Amino acid sequence: MAKNVPKASSPAVFNTMSGNRGKDSKLEIVVRKALWKDGYRYRKNNRKLPGTPDISFPKLKIVVFLDSCYWHGCPIHFKMPKN
Repeated sequence: MAKNVPKASSPAVFNTMSGNRGKDSKLEIVVRKALWKDGYRYRKNNRKLPGTPDISFPKLKIVVFLDSCYWHGCPIHFKMPKN
């Protein structure tokens, strides 16, 4: 956890930011379930790898990062926060 995290400007901002999880997001869960159903076996949030990928296939040396539209500024889904 970061040491000098600024306080939220309002309780609403605090609640919104508290909802942003570093792992087990809805997107990650959907993708993992689909992979598992198709027979793929993987590791999740492997801290031994740089960047802590969301999904990794160690034997294949493949990692997957599942970042939502928010983090990439998607023109369709991104909404700039007011604060």
